[in-house]
Amino acid sequence: MRQTVILFFFFVFACRLSAGAVVPVWKDIVYKEIDGRSLKLDIYLPPTGILPETRCPVVIYIHGGSWITGSKEAFVIPYMDEVLCSVLDEGYAVVSIEYLLADTLGKTPSFPEAVIDCKDAVRWVRAHASEYGLDSARIGLWGSSAGAHLSLLCAYTPDTLFMGDTLLADFSADVDYVIDDYGPADLNKLFRTRLGPVLLGCVKLFAPSLYKEREMMLSVFLGTERNRKQIKTVCEYYSPTTYVGRESVPTLLLHGDKDKVVPLKQSRKLAKMLEKHKIAHRLVIYPDAGHSFRTFTRQDIDNIRDNVLDFLHLYSHKNH
Repeated sequence: MRQTVILFFFFVFACRLSAGAVVPVWKDIVYKEIDGRSLKLDIYLPPTGILPETRCPVVIYIHGGSWITGSKEAFVIPYMDEVLCSVLDEGYAVVSIEYLLADTLGKTPSFPEAVIDCKDAVRWVRAHASEYGLDSARIGLWGSSAGAHLSLLCAYTPDTLFMGDTLLADFSADVDYVIDDYGPADLNKLFRTRLGPVLLGCVKLFAPSLYKEREMMLSVFLGTERNRKQIKTVCEYYSPTTYVGRESVPTLLLHGDKDKVVPLKQSRKLAKMLEKHKIAHRLVIYPDAGHSFRTFTRQDIDNIRDNVLDFLHLYSHKNH
């Protein structure tokens, strides 16, 4: 079920790890098998020179890709490489996971399985923490785009919702915090489900590519057979904003003000709801940054690194 060989190698990310640092990594560990598919995760530990004497707090990373593409290797993207290395250098472990993806034709939706998989990954980490030097009491989530949506859902929903592997049912999927990089928060707003047939027909006629993308995204949650009422109900069910309450965990929101894929107003709405319920949070807006932060400057990368590390130090309970 798990790969027993530990790999040590020099980190190849273009980042600033400790000089000569070697990172212990377990690759392709199967954390779940269901319906003939194996879901895997990778565990990255802090560099050998700074491995803590006690168990490492854990950051579980969930990749993006519109719920239909991407992989656990996808965290090696511009800005993430340096931030990830800084997280490791501060003594945290990073676990990058797979989850069920929908097919591009929309015939096989990936929900609720995708969120169930992510919660099972948290449970697996908690169940096997002692084997890898991880602290089962200090676990948080970090996701990008679709992965941020899944991270928020996992963090905000009750532990008993979206239960999966019975072998992991005795372990909690609760986390201490969540980091949201430009993730969808309100699916009804994102997909404009309140558009009537006439307006939707106009979109289909005059903006066919936008209409096609919307239909493909909706198929992730509903498949190809659906009606308008169904769409609204399901989008509400899978929207993180639905579950924000007084028990929600601290949240760091990172978003660009030029994001045309997931508009900034998604994070603004979530931040407003967190404020209403007096949940610790911070919304950091990056001027002129689009989706995926591909236009990040050196200053932006330094800023996001500092924000992430400050947030982790506050809410990972590392020093508690």
